[in-house]
Amino acid sequence: MIVMFFFAMLAGCVALVLFASKEPASKTIGARLATMKVSVGKGSDNQIALSRKSKPRLTDRIGERFKSYHLGEGLELLIVHSASNMSVEQVLMVGLTIAIAAGITAHLLLDSWLAALPAVVAGAFVPYGWLLFQRSRRLGKFNASLADAIDLMARGLRAG
Repeated sequence: MIVMFFFAMLAGCVALVLFASKEPASKTIGARLATMKVSVGKGSDNQIALSRKSKPRLTDRIGERFKSYHLGEGLELLIVHSASNMSVEQVLMVGLTIAIAAGITAHLLLDSWLAALPAVVAGAFVPYGWLLFQRSRRLGKFNASLADAIDLMARGLRAG
């Protein structure tokens, strides 16, 4: 019973993360407009309809609101430093999903909501910890190759 519930929660978490990502159609609007310009010409009604901005989704609004705070700016910078392709909205949604799944799992195993609270907090910080790990690994690779790069530049300067 617990195993089936765990898999159902896992499937729900995956579905939530997938639906939180941006629509693939919004990425191809520029390509569609370019195709329409060639085939139809400028000033077409279809072109105007395609260029209208779609209504922002709830996750987009949450992400924009979160970015307005100092913590959101730091998270955005961490995403860039870790070379992740996730957005702030996706990191927040993944953290929320893991926190809910960890809380429910801990409650089922321990049969206490109070004991499940640390699991919720730990689950919420899993994506943040993963980004920190990715950043440290990337900086470690950079630092390991920095000495070789400086040595190569010095030899190149000496050679003229």
